[in-house]
Amino acid sequence: MPTSDNPNFMRVWRTILGFVEMYLTGGQPVSEVPDKPAVPSGHPDVAQTLSNLAGHYRDQAEKGDPNAQYKLAMALWHQGANFFDKEVLEWFEKAADQGHAEAQYELGSNIMEGDLPRSKSWLLAASEQGHAKACMELCHLELEFGVGEPEGIKWYRRARELGHPHDASTLGIYPPIEKPTSDSSVSGVKNRAKRGVTEDQYLLGCWYAKGDPPFHRNFIRAYAWFVVAAGFRPGETQRTWSYSQDWGTPMRAVCLLEQVLFDDERRLAHRLANYYAEKFGQQEGL
Repeated sequence: MPTSDNPNFMRVWRTILGFVEMYLTGGQPVSEVPDKPAVPSGHPDVAQTLSNLAGHYRDQAEKGDPNAQYKLAMALWHQGANFFDKEVLEWFEKAADQGHAEAQYELGSNIMEGDLPRSKSWLLAASEQGHAKACMELCHLELEFGVGEPEGIKWYRRARELGHPHDASTLGIYPPIEKPTSDSSVSGVKNRAKRGVTEDQYLLGCWYAKGDPPFHRNFIRAYAWFVVAAGFRPGETQRTWSYSQDWGTPMRAVCLLEQVLFDDERRLAHRLANYYAEKFGQQEGL
């Protein structure tokens, strides 16, 4: 580590160390960390700091400390190594084998497309320790790769319970138009939805489910609009839903949200859906 009689220099150096340490230990969501370092590792101070940290963690890692093994893997990875480099993968696996949830999550989420059974095994291990991002990745794995829809919904609910900043995209609820484009387009969609136009009711539900600006994510409103778009009438939302395999339809969206809403949310959603169905349920042409 550099030495200097200048107190300002040492203060800056300690700040750099602090930020890099925070970065490596979860200061940034791991799911957002790219294969190559987001920090400017080419800068001599940061590159040297990463190298110093790797050296510091290596001693403890070789003694079997799982937290040091995980931090060493992260330091090596963000020095520019590929995730699948032998040494990086080896240290992640050593930490994961000892129950380190972050290491298990990294392995599960990064090897997903190459080895689904192994990916699922690591994600399950992390999820069982209460790792919210691992729960959401499990949901994605179950739904996206057709392993099992009920299981996917179960893990989505668990991620919500753990406070994951969820939206409906993981469930496969996508609007035909990805985002609201302007205030006028939003106003037009709302007006047509209230006049009973099914396509706009579904689109409005998607926007509420995703939470794209200017909308705030609201599963209760989304559910109500999906019910109306699916053509239900007052009283029909109290049934037990079966799964719909028709992707991109109001019925499927209703089935999915019915499963992931918490009990108090579901009661409110049913009441609002009945109100919307009574007020906006009669379809009209443009």
